[in-house]
Amino acid sequence: MDYHRRTHREQDPEAEFPAAGTLVGATSHADGIPSITRIDAHAVLFSITPRSAASIQTNTIISLENPGISRQDAGKGVQSRPRPLPSSTEEPVFGSPLAAVGSSRAGGRERFRRSRGAPLDPGFLQSVPRSPSAGCAWSSQSGRCRLSADDPRSPGFGGPFAPLGLCASPCIRYRSAVSASCDTIGIGLAGFGTIGSGVWNTLARSGGLIADRAGDGLKFEIRRIVVRDPEKAREATAPAELFTTDWRLMVEDPSVDVVVELIGGTDAAYELVAAALTASKPVVTGNKALLAERGGDLFALSREHDTPIHFEAAVAGGIPIIKAVQESLVSNRVSSITGIINGTSNYILMRMTDAELDYPAALREAKELGYAEVDETLDVNGWDAAHKAILLGTIVHGFVIDAEQVYVRGIEYVRPLDILFAKNLGYVVKLLCIVREHGDGSIEIRTQPSFIPKSHILASVNGVFNAVAVRGDGIGDALFYGRGAGQDPTASSVVADLVEAGRFLRQGRGSGHRGFLPYREKGTLKPIDETETAYYVRFPVTDRPGVVADIASLLAEAGIGISGTHSPVDPAQPDAEFVDMVFLLHTCPFGILKGALKKIESLDCVTERPVVFRIETL
Repeated sequence: MDYHRRTHREQDPEAEFPAAGTLVGATSHADGIPSITRIDAHAVLFSITPRSAASIQTNTIISLENPGISRQDAGKGVQSRPRPLPSSTEEPVFGSPLAAVGSSRAGGRERFRRSRGAPLDPGFLQSVPRSPSAGCAWSSQSGRCRLSADDPRSPGFGGPFAPLGLCASPCIRYRSAVSASCDTIGIGLAGFGTIGSGVWNTLARSGGLIADRAGDGLKFEIRRIVVRDPEKAREATAPAELFTTDWRLMVEDPSVDVVVELIGGTDAAYELVAAALTASKPVVTGNKALLAERGGDLFALSREHDTPIHFEAAVAGGIPIIKAVQESLVSNRVSSITGIINGTSNYILMRMTDAELDYPAALREAKELGYAEVDETLDVNGWDAAHKAILLGTIVHGFVIDAEQVYVRGIEYVRPLDILFAKNLGYVVKLLCIVREHGDGSIEIRTQPSFIPKSHILASVNGVFNAVAVRGDGIGDALFYGRGAGQDPTASSVVADLVEAGRFLRQGRGSGHRGFLPYREKGTLKPIDETETAYYVRFPVTDRPGVVADIASLLAEAGIGISGTHSPVDPAQPDAEFVDMVFLLHTCPFGILKGALKKIESLDCVTERPVVFRIETL
C-alpha cells in the first residue's frame, strides 16, 4: 500500500494556507489515504490523498491552538462548505488527528489533552508519545500498537500518522467527542428529582470505586443539569452554574458526551433523546413509557447515527434484568418471562392480603409511606408494568412491540372478597406480566391481576420488591429479584449504563454499538382473544332464585365448563338484596369467555359488569 505524506509547501512553497478548520474538498474514506503534515508551530494539515485521480482530495487545516476538524462529506465526492471550528472546550477522541495537541502525565501513562491555546514546540509532532486510535489494534496494557512493524497500517511502517504514533487503520474515526480529557466522560443530566439526585449522590459517593471497576481510569463528571425550576429545593446540592432550563443547551454543549434523560413523559423526552442521538451522543434513560410507546423511532435513530441508547433503569429498578437477558442469556431461546414489576401495586395487594384492607385504604397507606406517586394512575391501572413488559418482550424477541396491541388491566377493581377467595383456594393475587412464545412463533403479552399458586416462588414476592422469572432453553428457570423502585436502586442502574456508554466512547465506534437494536423487522403478537387460561369470575347479582341457572346456561351455550360456584354470605346482612356470585371456569380462549360474559351482562339479575381474574399455571 503506497502510504505517503504530502505538504502544501512541497507542492507550492509560496502557497497561502486556508484558515484553520477549512474543508478544501471531500472524498470517501475508502477511496483515500489519510495523511497529516506539520505546517508550523500552531497548525497541521490533515489530508486524504485519493488513490484515484478521479477522486477529490480532502485537506483540513487543524489549529493546534484551537483544535477542531471539519466533518467530511464522506463518499459524496462533492465540494463541501467550510465548517467553523468547535469552541475551545471541545476535545478530540483517541484516534483523531487532534488527539495529539497536548499531553500530561496520568496514571504512569501519557494522556492527551487540549493545548488550551499554548504554542507548541516545533519538534512536538516528532516527540509526542503514541496514543490509541479509535477501533485500531492499540493495546492499553502494553502501551503500543499490536500491529507488527511490517504492517502498512502500523506507526512503525512509516504511515501517515507515524509522527503521532497513530495507526493508519481503516477504522480511524474523527469526530467531536470526549471533552475535558480522554479520561473523563462529561454527563448532561436532564431531571434532578429523586432519581437524578440519586445519580449525583452515587457518583459523588462511589466515584473512585466506579473508576477502578470501569477500568483504565474512566471517570464521570456531571457538567449540565436540566430542571424546570432551578430554585427548587432538592435532595442533592449541585453548583448553581450547572443548572439550565433549556435541554437544547445541554445537548449542544461540547463538554457533554453522554445525555441522561430522567424527566419522564413522552413528548419533551422524545425530542430530547432524539436530539442527543442525532448529535451522536449516547443516551441513558429510565423512561419506560417513552421506549414502549416511541421506541421504534428512537431505535431507528440509534441505528442511523451509530449511537446507543441504554435503558437498564427502565425495567425493575436496580435489578439488572436488561443486561442479563440481552447479554448473559444471548444463546438462550427465551420461551417465557413472568414478572411482578410494579412495586406500588404489589405493596397494595400485599396489604389487602395481610391486613385485610380494602383498596382505598391500602392505596392511602402506600402514598403516606412514599410508595405511590401523588398521581398513582399508571401504577394501579397496569400501564407502568405493561411498559416494562413491552421492553422485555422487545429485547427477547427482537422486534418493536406496538403498545396499542397489548392487553392491560389494573388492580383498581380488586376487592377484599377476591383476595379472601383466592387465599381459601390456595392462591394469591398479583399484578402479573406475561411474555410467552407459542409453538407457532406468536408472542403472547399481557398484564393483569391474576391468581397464582401459593407454592410458586413469585407468590412470596411482597412489598415494593420486584421479581422476574425467565425460562430459557439453555438456562432453564431463573429468577431475578430485588428492589424495583427507589432512589438508590434506580440510580445504580443508571450509573451502570453510564459506564457502558463511557466504554463505548473510549473504545470508539469501531468497537460496536453496545446498546440494543431490534434484530427482526417484525413479529406476530398472539391476539388476546386466542390466549387461554382458567378463570375466576365474580358476578354482582340480585339475590333471587334461578340466578345460578341463568348464568350457567349461557356459559354452557358457549362451551365453557364450570368447576365450581360460590355465593359468600355477609353475616351482618344475611338477607341482603344484592350479593356476589363467584364462578370458577375451566380453561378456554379469552375471546369465547368475553362473548359469553357480554350475554350474561344483559340478564336482569346481573347488576354490574363481571370481574375476571385469570388463574395462571406457571
